[in-house]
Order: sequence, then C-alpha cells, then structure tokens
Amino acid sequence: MVKFNSNEKKLIDYARKKILQYCKMRKSKGLNDIIYSFVLSDSGKIYDGASIICNLRQAGYCAERHAIGNMLLAESEKAKIVSLFVAGPVQRKSAKAITPCGICRILIDEFSTPKSTVICSEFIRNEKNWTVFPRIDKYNAKELYPHPYVAPKWD
Repeated sequence: MVKFNSNEKKLIDYARKKILQYCKMRKSKGLNDIIYSFVLSDSGKIYDGASIICNLRQAGYCAERHAIGNMLLAESEKAKIVSLFVAGPVQRKSAKAITPCGICRILIDEFSTPKSTVICSEFIRNEKNWTVFPRIDKYNAKELYPHPYVAPKWD
C-alpha cells in the first residue's frame, strides 16, 4: 500500500476534483478525455496542466510540461516542485499507471528537489461517469530520472 504525506494527499484530493470537472466539461463538448497533471510548488500553490493535442503533432505537449510551465510563469524559475501528479484515461485498470515521458522527466528533475515526488494514476470513463484513480503509484523524482542530462562546459 502506497503511503502519502499531507502535501501529497492535498494534491491527490485537488486532482480528483479538477479531473472530474475537466472531464465533464470535455464530455459536454463531445471531446475525449486527455491526460492531466498538477504541480504542488514549494509556495504551497497548485498549478493545473492538460495535454495539448493538435493536428501538427510536434506542436502539442504533455500535461506535466503545461503544469510546470504554469508554475514557472506564476513563480519564476526559482520555484521548486514538491509533488507532481499525472493521470491519464484508460479503458480498464492497468498493471502500472502512466508515467511522465522523457522530456517531462528532464523538466521534473530540473525543477525538483531530492525530496520531490511524482504521483502517477489513471481514470476510467464508462457510459455515465468516471472511476477516478483505481490505482496510484508514487516515485521519487530521481527514481524516474536517475541520470540527468548535464550540459558540457566549454573553456
């Protein structure tokens, strides 16, 4: 059983409410569910993000980058991630929840601390409603990106 601290519980509760709100809005407009992410910064504020899917695939981006970008816009690059939550739509409970892609892992590493956590989950829509977070996995940010990129230094 995964244990969560009070900050992580706050983020999970917030994400549950916001994902249901966003999913209901998208369904009312005839749209499919997408991946959502939420970042709890060291200021105590939570920032939302959603994946952007468009016709030019290279122009789209991940929910994690959107949430981190919102944090940086509001607080500057001095802000740090306390915990990041990501959840994606699935047809049925999976063996392992969705995890951030490689690019997102680089950003998470850059704006996290050694204690930062990444919480990964999923949600399922049936005909009438959603099952939110049938499983939740938790990682330390360094577990997901153990060997961060370091730019070479030129003399």
